[in-house]
Amino acid sequence: MKIVSNLLFVLLIILVSCKQHQNNDINNFIATKSYINYNADTVMYKLNANKENGEQTFMLVRKIYVRDSCFGNFSNEINYEKAFKYLRTILNDTISHPYFKYTVHVFQKDSLKKLWDIITYEFGCDNIFFPVLEVIDGYTVNKKTYPLLRVMQKNVLTLNNRSLNFLFDKDNNWKLISKEMITTDGQFNINNGYCIDTITKNIGHNSPNAPRNEINFISAFDSEETRINWICNETWKK
Repeated sequence: MKIVSNLLFVLLIILVSCKQHQNNDINNFIATKSYINYNADTVMYKLNANKENGEQTFMLVRKIYVRDSCFGNFSNEINYEKAFKYLRTILNDTISHPYFKYTVHVFQKDSLKKLWDIITYEFGCDNIFFPVLEVIDGYTVNKKTYPLLRVMQKNVLTLNNRSLNFLFDKDNNWKLISKEMITTDGQFNINNGYCIDTITKNIGHNSPNAPRNEINFISAFDSEETRINWICNETWKK
């Protein structure tokens, strides 16, 4: 009887130890895996872009495009091969590349509201960019401070980034408040530094026929109209 009791006691210790080890593994996994995989075709964000609505879910979806034709998710290698073949053989285009289009939606009640299409650089460029969503504070009107939803274009290889900062109302209607840019390696034909523009309001092509909700970071930041309105630190020069 004493031998059986000792065996039960040892078995209990082993079970407790294994359970504790399992919990530690789970906690370590959560701690080390709590990051955003920006290379995923779908990224979900929990953000408080408007104080009245509280925390909402924003969804960023990536698709492969050739001109106006969609070829599906990038994670499926066959889709890119189809897009590339279509471009080279059907369209007889030997210069261009397929490109990414990111679509941003917000969940509201029982519906999904589309906010923007984000057009990225083509695959053939040396620097690969991807969009990131985040909320920042600091926009003050009549002594009241409001959060802004920032759509940031990050560079995989450098610390360069460009940001569009939007104010949201309770119905998830947006208004562009400012543009920000940080350059660390002299790209875009400018010196290193930080700049902000609170005047120009185009988020893409600045033309009457351009879609209002299409973000194109090249067009939004590189036009002559935009450049004259930058306020920059001393290290930045036109």
